[in-house]
Amino acid sequence: MKNYSITVIIPVKERFNLFYKALNSIEKQTYLPKNIIVIDDCSNNTLKINIKKYKKFNIKLIRNKKNKGVSASRNLGIKLSKTKYISFLDTDDLWLKKKLEIQFNLAEKNKLDFIYTNSSDNNKKSFIKENNKIVLNKLINLWSHPNCSCLFFKTIALKKIGKFDENLKGSEDHDLWFRIALSKISVGRINKNYVKIAKRNKFQISRNYKIRNSSIKIFLNKYKKIIPQKKYEIYKRELYARAFIPVLNDGILKFNILKVVFSLRYLIFSKIFYKRYFDYL
Repeated sequence: MKNYSITVIIPVKERFNLFYKALNSIEKQTYLPKNIIVIDDCSNNTLKINIKKYKKFNIKLIRNKKNKGVSASRNLGIKLSKTKYISFLDTDDLWLKKKLEIQFNLAEKNKLDFIYTNSSDNNKKSFIKENNKIVLNKLINLWSHPNCSCLFFKTIALKKIGKFDENLKGSEDHDLWFRIALSKISVGRINKNYVKIAKRNKFQISRNYKIRNSSIKIFLNKYKKIIPQKKYEIYKRELYARAFIPVLNDGILKFNILKVVFSLRYLIFSKIFYKRYFDYL
């Protein structure tokens, strides 16, 4: 089977059992990537990959000497990538088998710098060229954008917009989306789901309230002047609410009173909390 000019970057921190499942979902792709770069962010145990088992593509495994965070790990993979395109896969997500084929062909045909999937709506078109200003407007209005496992970049375009912000241990994908929207790179959207997103596991950053809190503060400081003043306070409140619903759920499931109390301070006055809470359980 032919390999295409694609590098897949997988940051890993613990949860090795999920990593192997994610890797298997790449092996089942109808369009195989040329390279896979795996960055183990100083897990407690040593990650081992049976290279002989995965003969369909090249695998490079790197282990950080200390924990640097997901942004720094992804950026290392981007730096080492030599292919035309880059895609990301988180260890708790799985790709449907045509994900890379669909994105690669649409990117080539339409000369796109960036194309994403898992954003279904009522539009009957399966593919839509996006206007960056429209994307920005959706973000300001608290659009729940797809996560990193849904993204497909032209490598030079991703490097041009600055990769991931290593100061952000969380909300790094939200920050990247804002920079995409504020850039001039060409954007396309696939109006169909090609990624199976994980609901819950104990190592998810979205359930770490300290990381969520510090990252949101950094993020808001970066984009305070971009978000219209009349919308800023509402945006801020709802952003915290969306971020802390998973933290609250984790606190309830683990009987962690500190997490519950810390989360509720951001949720109790939020309409989105009461409207969407049960969807996150």
